Amino acid sequence: MAKSRSAAGEKQRRKPRPPTPGERLRKHRERLGLTLRDVALRTRALAERQRTPRCFISTARLSHIERNNASPTLLGLHVLAAVYHLAPVTILRWYDFRTRRIL
Repeated sequence: MAKSRSAAGEKQRRKPRPPTPGERLRKHRERLGLTLRDVALRTRALAERQRTPRCFISTARLSHIERNNASPTLLGLHVLAAVYHLAPVTILRWYDFRTRRIL
């Protein structure tokens, strides 16, 4: 019984883990009131305007990114930043990319 009490105490003392990059992207998308389909449609429109199909991100790919089963490409990161009205460097930092070391 003492073990279960200490295990319970350990769980209470643990700090909550920070959100993953995918969770941050999902929360930001939801704050904007967008569905995965809305984002996919916006990326398709952007791809058509830019005349490059590589800008399109499908709902399946977006879902994988949000569930941390995939990371966006550098182009995909820029496209998501444009759709979500974020600076690309913000998303890079969510992926723990330290820009100061390079810039």
